[in-house]
Amino acid sequence: MSVAISSGKLVSDLMDLVRREGHERGDRLPSIRKLSAKMGLGRNAIRDGLLEAQSKGFVKIEPRQGVYVQDLAPGSKSDGLEQTLAQSLAAEAQNLFHLIDARMLVEVELVGEAARNRRPEELLPLRQALESVLAIREDRLALIAADEAYHLGIARLAGNGVLLTFLRTLLGLLRPAKQSLMLSSGDRGQTDREHVELFRCLLAGDAERAQTVMREHIAKGRSLLLEHLNTMPGTVEENEK
Repeated sequence: MSVAISSGKLVSDLMDLVRREGHERGDRLPSIRKLSAKMGLGRNAIRDGLLEAQSKGFVKIEPRQGVYVQDLAPGSKSDGLEQTLAQSLAAEAQNLFHLIDARMLVEVELVGEAARNRRPEELLPLRQALESVLAIREDRLALIAADEAYHLGIARLAGNGVLLTFLRTLLGLLRPAKQSLMLSSGDRGQTDREHVELFRCLLAGDAERAQTVMREHIAKGRSLLLEHLNTMPGTVEENEK
């Protein structure tokens, strides 16, 4: 079974467990260790499932606090589309950089539409998502989850559900590579500045600038992955980062 398919089933099984145990919106879920024992799965699989569940809006991961229920609604039509996309993309071994290139095309378009279409009242949740990203320093899992939530929050402002679903699928497929990538303090600083600048562009309604920043942001991530792939494990260059 492919990673993408098992990930989708894991989210479904996870939310079924949450409903069976009577959890409601706002409830804190059991620890990853307890969920692992209840579901008979490894902790890494549970972590991946929670990340995927957050990207779908089912749960919210709060760094150093826990995982909280956000939405108990069953799968929607967009979930079916996402599963179809994931199955199609996972049917063949995907070139990592082709996925990044696809993300570039989709997300640059989405951020431009978001800057043109956003309403002021929609920016407060996005600001909160940005603050969550900036606050996380050491927890790699939590940082990836917060980063995805921020980018998907921007995408929602564009109002195109199909492209939003496509982006969510791409982020899920890129997640394993991101989990193995550690940022230097300089790289992290640049990433944070780009995230803040994206928010400023949305606040100002500057679509052209927002697209430029997003393009540079994704290109930087692409170059970091390429650098990581070209660095042999255990070398001085990697250990110094």
